[in-house]
Amino acid sequence: MHRNMHHYRPQTNGYPPGNSSPNNRDILLALGDLRALVKHLDVRLEALADKIQIQETKMGAQDIRIQLLKQENSELWQEVYRLKGPRLPTEILLLIVESAWDDKPALKTFSLVCKSWLHVARKIIFYRLPIPMSGVFRQGSFSVRPGDILNSPHCDIFPYVQSFKIEASLDGLGGASSDRVRKWMREALVHMPKFTALTWSVLWYCTESELGDLMLAIPPSMQSNLRSLLIFSPSPSLTLRNAHRTRHKPFDGRPYTGTYPYPYPSGS
Repeated sequence: MHRNMHHYRPQTNGYPPGNSSPNNRDILLALGDLRALVKHLDVRLEALADKIQIQETKMGAQDIRIQLLKQENSELWQEVYRLKGPRLPTEILLLIVESAWDDKPALKTFSLVCKSWLHVARKIIFYRLPIPMSGVFRQGSFSVRPGDILNSPHCDIFPYVQSFKIEASLDGLGGASSDRVRKWMREALVHMPKFTALTWSVLWYCTESELGDLMLAIPPSMQSNLRSLLIFSPSPSLTLRNAHRTRHKPFDGRPYTGTYPYPYPSGS
């Protein structure tokens, strides 16, 4: 009897025992809700995309308007960029800087204020370029040869020099040997064409050959612009022989004759 008996097992259609299967109505409701949610999200995404497109269009229009305004007011923009603070009139600027004509430390300080002050200060600082006959600049323990300065690729003093003075003394070479003089002469004279603002020179020389070297180094156009070239020599004949190359200028109402022991009157 027991062998023919079959155990009864409830039909669950794949669901765990005790859980009833969802009916078709519940499934349809869930699918409907899901479709509604997806549709709602799609609508919101489309609305956001439209807003983004509108904002991008507005920003593009603003950029175009800004560019048009910059083009229409380019001169005004340039003036705004250039004026970064109150500016002194040029006349006042010149008076301030020129008031320190003989004060080198003050001029150096002025040259650090701004580019416009630097340009004016350089005109005064480098107005005169005296070169000692010994061919060495000395300032305390510091010494440098003119050629070392003029040969530097960073040397930009040439446009500012208006007075070029080669100094010596009555004893001939100011304590320098003739070989040293010839050496620095070659270094310095090669740069003479660069002194475009040179208007006059004071030359204290002792030999005619040295004078000839200088005249050969100066371009003809610059020679015609020289306002005054004073030649001092213990021998008055040198000055007389070269008088046709100079235009004589008096100093303090006292003309230089070549016989006065110094080219400038005392106290000048």
